[in-house]
Amino acid sequence: MIDTFQVKYPFTSFNQKQVIVEAINAYAGKNTRHLLHLKEKLLKHGIWYYHTQVFEHYGMLEVAIEDIPQYHMSFLLIKCKPALIIHPSDEYALCTRNDYAQTVRLFSNFVGMLNGYIKGDYKLPTNILSWEIFRIDYAFGFFTEHFARYLSLLKKGYTKRRDDKYQHGFRINMRDYNINFYDKTVRLNHDTEYKHNLRFEVQCRSRYLSRLVEKQKIEGRDLFCLWDMRLAKNIVFNRIISVAGYCDFYDMNTASEKIC
Repeated sequence: MIDTFQVKYPFTSFNQKQVIVEAINAYAGKNTRHLLHLKEKLLKHGIWYYHTQVFEHYGMLEVAIEDIPQYHMSFLLIKCKPALIIHPSDEYALCTRNDYAQTVRLFSNFVGMLNGYIKGDYKLPTNILSWEIFRIDYAFGFFTEHFARYLSLLKKGYTKRRDDKYQHGFRINMRDYNINFYDKTVRLNHDTEYKHNLRFEVQCRSRYLSRLVEKQKIEGRDLFCLWDMRLAKNIVFNRIISVAGYCDFYDMNTASEKIC
C-alpha cells in the first residue's frame, strides 16, 4: 500500500535551522560522506537542498534541509520507508493498514533520538501529526514468471510515454505526481529469480494531496487520514486509467497478438 512518505516541518528562525544542521552533522560524525551536502541540480529552481542518507538504518531514507530564498522559507524534510524496519526480512514489503501504529512509534523514536543531539531548548515535535505530509508513494505489486511479457506489452501499449530510457519499466512525470511501473526484482539485482515482482507506484506530491483531500472530503492532510487502503487502491487505479484509458480486457496471448 505505502512504500515511502515524506514529511516537512517549517523553521521559524535561522537559529532553529542552524541547531538542526549541527545536530545532523554531529550524528554523522567524522564520516564526511554522510554530512549534509548540496543537491546541485535543484539550484536552477532556486532551491538550496542539503541532504544526507546517514539515518537509513532508522528507516529514514533521506533527511534534508530545504531553503527557498525567493519566498524566505526553510524546512526540515524527512523521507521515511517504514517497511525497512517493520519488515526487515522482506525486500519487497510495502506497509499495510496494520503498520500505522508501528510507523508512528518508529518516527517518534527517531525524532526523539535526533532531539538528543540538539543543543539548547529548541526541540522537534515527536508526534508525526505535527508534521505536514509533503509526499506519499502508494504502490501495489505482484509476482509473475511472465514479467518480461508484461513489461513488453505495457511499454508497447502506452505510446505516449515521454521517454524510453527505463529498460525494465517506464516512468511518467506529471506536474503533481509521477507514475512508475517497473520490475522491482531487477532493481534489487535479483535478476536470476524465476518470478519477478512487478510494481505499480504513484508518487503523490503536495499539490496533488491537497486536491485529493478537498475532492474526497478527507478530514485532514496528515498521515493518519492518508494511511488508507481504499484510498491507495483508488489513486493507483485511477492514475493507471488516466494513462491507459478504459478498454477491453484480453488474456495475455490475445493481447500479445493485438499489440505485437
